[in-house]
Order: sequence, then C-alpha cells, then structure tokens
Amino acid sequence: MSWGGGMGIGDEIRARRLGGVRVSAQRVFTNRMPEKAAFDAKAAELRERVAAEPDLIHDFTAPRRNVLAFYGDGGIGKTSLSRELERQFVTDEGVARCAVRVDFSEPSSLDPEMLLLQVRAGLASLGRFPAFDTALAVYWSRQNPGTPLAEFVARQSSLGGAAARDRFAHDLADFTQSLVDNAGAVVGGASRTARFAWRQIQDALVVRDLRRNCPFFEQVVTEPNTEQLRLHLPLLLAWDLTRIQRRQAAEVVVFLDTFETVPNQRRSARLGDVEDAVVRTVFFLANVLFVVTSRRRLDWAVEGRSASLEFAGPNAWPGLLAGPASDQHRVGMLSRADCEEYLSGCLLDERGQPLIAPGLRAEIARLSEGMPLYLDVAANHFLALVARGQEPAPDDFTGGLPQIVMRLMEDLDADQGDLLRAAALLRVFDRGTLRVALPGLRSSAVEQFLDRSFVLRREDNLFSIHELLQTSIRRQDSFTSDPWAASEWAEVGGRLVAHWSAEFDDPAARIWWDRRTQALAFWQLVGLYATTGTEIPRLAYIIMQVQLRGVWATIEAAREQPAALLTEQGHALLELLDGMMRRQIGDLADTVTTLEPFARGERPIETNLRRLALYYLGETYDLRGGDAAGTFRTIADGHNDRLASEALISYAHSRSRDGDQLAALNLARRFDPDIDDGELHYRLHELLGHIWWCSGDFDTAAHHFLITLRRAEANDSPLLTALARRHLCLAQCWNNPTAVLAEIDEVEQLNRDLGLPPGIAQCQMSRATALIGQAPLDDIDQMLTAAADTFTRSGYLDDAIGPLATAVFAAAAYGYPVLAIRRRADLMRRAQGRRVRHWLAAADIWTLGAPEPSHPVTWPSGLDAGTAAWARPLLERLPR
Repeated sequence: MSWGGGMGIGDEIRARRLGGVRVSAQRVFTNRMPEKAAFDAKAAELRERVAAEPDLIHDFTAPRRNVLAFYGDGGIGKTSLSRELERQFVTDEGVARCAVRVDFSEPSSLDPEMLLLQVRAGLASLGRFPAFDTALAVYWSRQNPGTPLAEFVARQSSLGGAAARDRFAHDLADFTQSLVDNAGAVVGGASRTARFAWRQIQDALVVRDLRRNCPFFEQVVTEPNTEQLRLHLPLLLAWDLTRIQRRQAAEVVVFLDTFETVPNQRRSARLGDVEDAVVRTVFFLANVLFVVTSRRRLDWAVEGRSASLEFAGPNAWPGLLAGPASDQHRVGMLSRADCEEYLSGCLLDERGQPLIAPGLRAEIARLSEGMPLYLDVAANHFLALVARGQEPAPDDFTGGLPQIVMRLMEDLDADQGDLLRAAALLRVFDRGTLRVALPGLRSSAVEQFLDRSFVLRREDNLFSIHELLQTSIRRQDSFTSDPWAASEWAEVGGRLVAHWSAEFDDPAARIWWDRRTQALAFWQLVGLYATTGTEIPRLAYIIMQVQLRGVWATIEAAREQPAALLTEQGHALLELLDGMMRRQIGDLADTVTTLEPFARGERPIETNLRRLALYYLGETYDLRGGDAAGTFRTIADGHNDRLASEALISYAHSRSRDGDQLAALNLARRFDPDIDDGELHYRLHELLGHIWWCSGDFDTAAHHFLITLRRAEANDSPLLTALARRHLCLAQCWNNPTAVLAEIDEVEQLNRDLGLPPGIAQCQMSRATALIGQAPLDDIDQMLTAAADTFTRSGYLDDAIGPLATAVFAAAAYGYPVLAIRRRADLMRRAQGRRVRHWLAAADIWTLGAPEPSHPVTWPSGLDAGTAAWARPLLERLPR
C-alpha cells in the first residue's frame, strides 16, 4: 500500500507511531453464516406474511412470528453480530429499508417513554405517523405537563445526532401545532400545564379522519389511564406504518441489544413494566422484524409469564419455543477457524497482508477459547509489542486473560495506565468524571485513552469497559510493575464522592433533570460503595432524593454490579435497593422479607443506609395496616438529618391516619414552619393541612394547603400544584362551598390531565360535598358513589370510606335522620380494618351528637371543639 494512498487517517497515524510499520486495523466481522441465514430467512418470511395478511396487526389471535433472537454468554460477539446484520440490511438495495437500534445497556432505554421515542425517531425517514404522533402528544401533555415534547426530544442524545433530533422535534412541534390551529383551539390561562388535550384537537381534520379510519384510535387517545394509553401507542404506530407500506415497499427491522438488562430476575415482574411494554410493542408491530440479542433465551412463550406479560404463551409466540424450527439461536464461542480468520483480518501491513504470523495466530486462537473479547485484547497487546520494537511470540500470550490485561497495563504509559485503573473503578464514565478522578491529567491524555479499542463508546456520550476487563484490572493490579497503592484507589474514590455530593447539594445542577447524569452518578456511587467500601456519607440521602423524584430506572441500573468485586456490605446495599424496588411495584410481603433483616441488624451496612432500609420498611408496615411507629422512631431518634425529618413526617401521617391528631400535630410542631428546604416545607404544610382537616378545622387546613399551593407554583411543579389545589378543595368544600364550586371542574381536569385517579376521586367527593343542600340528594348520592368507585378501582381502599361517611352527612343535612342512622351502620360495617377513625367520629357526631368511645380520636383543641367543628357544617346546611 503506497504512502497515504487509500489509507484512513487513523491507519496513517498508527503507522507513524509504529515507526513506519504500515498497519491497517480493520473492523472485522467474523462470518457467522447460520445466524446471517436465519436473519435473511426471517426477513423474507415476514415480508411475505405482511403482503398476504394486510390486516395482521389487528388480528390479536394470530400468532406473532416477527421475532428473531440470538442469545449467549457475555463477550461472545452478540452486539457485533447485531450491528453487522444491521449494516447489511440497510445497505441492500431495491427497497426502502429502515433500521432502528435500541441498546438496553443505556439507562434511558429502560424508560418506556424513551423506548417509544427511540422507535419513532428511527422511523422518521419513512414519512408521517399522524395516529401515533397525535396520541403521543396527548399522552405527553398529561404525563409530563410543563415539559414540551419537542424540547425534550431535542435534548435526548439517545434519539440520534443533533441535526436528526432537531428535525424530529421540529416535525413533532409543527404537527401538533397544526392540529391545534386546525381545531381552532385557544391555549392559555389555567390550561398552561396541559397544553395539548383531547378536548382541544378532537375536531381537527386530521383527527376526524383518524377517528373514522384508524381502528382503536379514539379508544387509545381517550383512555383515562395514562399507563394504558402509553402501552397501546405502538398499536397506532403499526397502523401508520401499514399505510406507508401500502404506498411504498418499506421494510423495518428493530434491533434490541443487551436485552438481558430488561427482565431483571432480582425483582418481581408485573404487567405494565418495561419488559411488558417491550413485548406489547413487538406484538402490536407485527409488520416489523425485531432482532433481539441477549444473554438469556426469551421466555415470552412460557405460559407462566402471563402474570407479567399481557401477550405470553406458545399461542402468541410459537417461534420462541425450543425445537429445530425455533427462532431463537444460541451464539456460541467462535470456532478456531473463525478466531484465526478474525486475527488474519484485524491487523494488516502496508501490503494488505496479515500482520500476525500464522503460527502466532493459531496460538492466540487456541488461547482465546473462542471469546471475541480475548481476541480484541490480544490484538491490542500485539500492537503494543510492535510499537516497542519487539517481535511478538507465543510466550507473550500464554498467561490467560487476566495476565494479558496486566501486560496491556504494562504497555501503557503512566497516564494511560492511571486512566485504565480509574475506568476499572468506575466501569461506566464520561470525560468529565475521568477528569474528576484524575484532575492532574491533560485533556489530550483523556482523549487518547478514549480512542483506545478496549474502551467501548456508547451512544449516549458515555464510555465503558467490559466487566471482565474491569474485574481483572481491579483484582490483578497489585501484580503489575507499578500498581496503585490502597491510598491512591481511595483518593480517586473520594474525589468522585465529593464531586457527586456537590452536584446533589445544588438543586439547579444537571443531575436533577438529566437522566444520563443521574444514571452515571448512581452507577459510580453505588459501585464505589458496593465494590470498594468507599465511605459515602450522603449515599442514603442521595438514594432517597432520587427515589422521591421517581427515577426508578436509575436505581434499577445501579443494581448491576460485577459479582466478583462485591464486598459483604456491597451485597447488603444491593439487597436494600432490591427491597426499595419491591416496595415500588407493590410487592409488600416480599419487601418485608427483604428489609426486615436490616431491622434486626443482620446485614453489614453503613448506619444511614440501614436507617434508609428501615424507612421503606416502615412505609410498608404502614401501608399493610401494621404498626410503623417504632420503626419511624428508630430512624429519627438521636438524629437531626433529612432522613430523620422524613421519618418524623411519615410517622406523623401514620398517627393522623390512626386518629391521633394531637400526637401528629406535636410531631409536626418540631419543625420550623418557615423551613428553607422547599421540599420539606411543602411536606410539612401538607401534613399540617391534613391534621387540621381531620380535626374539622377547615379554615386552618385551608391556610396550610394555600401555603403548599404557593410553594408548588413557585417551583413550577404541575404535579404538586394539582395535589395542593385538590387538597384545598377538600378542606373548603365544608365551609366555603361557593369557592370550591367555582374552580372544582378546572382542578379535576388538571388531575385528569396528569392521570391522578385519587385526585379525581377527591375532586368528585369535594364537588358532591359542596353541593349538599343545593342539589337533590339522589344527585349527591350518585356523585359520592362515583367517587368511592374511583378510589376503589385505584386501590385506595381507606380513602374510599370518605364518600360513604359524606353520604351519612348528606342524609342528615337533608333532614333524613333515619336514613343517616342506616347509612352510618353501613359505614361502620364497611370500615372494618380501615384506618379512618376521623370519618367514624364525624359520622357519630352527625347522627348521635358526639363520637362514641369505640371511635377514639384525639382532637388538637379538645373533644368539645372537635365535636363542634364537625357539627358546624351540618348545622349550617340543615333545612330552615
């Protein structure tokens, strides 16, 4: 090969670095002919089936054969296979072809919203998708009010390059605006938190066409449950794609890589989770081929998965059953011949001939045992030896993988070796965190390190090294010629802890709104604690703050740690995170089983992390009707930190639910009502509002709920605003019904737009209460029944007692004492086992004149004041 002729710049520079030796490092895909043949056959089969069954997507009884799965051990080359299949698919000519890649090692891909956006963004080149885009916009305005979809899309690096994202975002914004303009809707004022609602655009021309011609369109868009709406969006995407395919020959393949991160075996799967969302997407998009690469076989065809997958079993996925006709293929180790072929093509001299001699290639192939990762490391080691002027020999490669990695370390200069050690400490990193870990290094050293072939460049501007390489570096560094001392490992960990602690202390920092940064912080901090024992004083607080913001995908990702590096306290931390996840999905019995060993001191873990485990255990006890008082006191006693504050507030809520309003108020009074912490300020006044509301002091309750409303508006939080406004109505419907009736429709719509069933039910109950004395009793009863049904369907069984108690009040207020007594008896029967003493005491007051001793409630202002407070609304509404 002549000087510079046809040589890439990377090859040219490499040649000069190697002292004039002309080497071409090729991207070699070792032929896996059976896998390629399986892909071609499956693509042809789906093409023929779609042509023969144009309405396949709407035949929900038809089996799906649009999945091709490749599985095998880590480092075996599944991702390389997937990428090569993608390359060959899109370069074939003669038909419009579109490939979409979703890498589930990216935390963003574990978010069902991001998964939908990734698929939609990948299809953008095929044309318009009006049904899907309309439904997506309606869903987004309800689920993420105040966050414009187009702006969100433009910020997500996982949706492609900047230009592609901007184009996609622009197209979405133009489309949704055209719908609003065409429908003649006016947006503004009180609707600013829900800028794109069904009621605004249902008469637009495009929407009317979809309502006539697109099956299930209207049912999806008007679905009140936002999770169900999201889960069925792919049904509309399939219909849009079908219309495109009828106009032009268009084929689509979606590549789902590292799928093993989705069906996490350490937590209970459930309907609606990430895996169920993926399976529904594949099922609904029956006109799209999905190529899945994973460490494990797909088990969608197992009948037992029906508890956690809407579409499961052999009838739905016959191709995923074992057998000679299976669409699941194990990707094994490379054959010896494949390994030698790889080594023949990965490094070429200036004449295009293999640089590694035949005998050495055979020896490296034998040592690799067919593992592609070993071949990559060996090729790097070969280049390092050549650069030093040595003639590589078989003895240089006979030590096995850990020794090869250590030799690689020795071939690096001091800066590069330090960077590799830092990378092994972090596993996943970016430029910024490498500079934090090693602040004395120049940027050029970081860039040179990131350009090395053993550094895996991810699509979200993060980098990583293989788990096996990470483990080998960490376990074998002491045997290298210039290892880090224990103090150096600790110093790097300490710098990273200080960096992330500062980020979490700044409420305006990127970490609070950027999912990528959140995931990176969790991977690194949890990894440091779990594998090195690095002290992280704020780790419990950080975990709680991320949980309070609902970033569960980030916590899920942090639980993946190399088993070989886990310390005893690392195992305990992952067990704690597992308990938190079980609490999140409502698996309360398993939560108790997982977290109770922490309460008994049987898990070796840092004190505040043990307190965090107790906090979630206490919440679980409280939800299951148990006594959480002792647990919350254990967390709070002797401490003056955020975790203690959260525990006290939760304890006070628990006491209030038990009817001990005086104890709850005494706990609340431990806090400064003007506390600077915005989140605690909101939670404190929300607690005070509930205490005084349960005590019948509706004016004082409204005062505190107004404070929470101002705080929510100051923070521009639609969710907290919806909570505060509905709580305010809940208090004022008793003593200021006119004010409630003036705004209750708007408040209920806000809660509907956000998809908050308990908020909808509270608004229904508040409206009915405010109308008592103004509307017929039959109408009031219907409203209260609707509220109770909404609470019950949502699983809020204690709250469902509220409408029953209000029905007692309504009967008494309309002058039907016998009916009120009968309703009170029904209330007592249905309230058995429920923590609703304030409602039972109030019903006693409305029918008997005072609470019965069997319904003890402690009133902050005394029994007489509490009785008078709950009696006052009845006296004001009795017929004159």
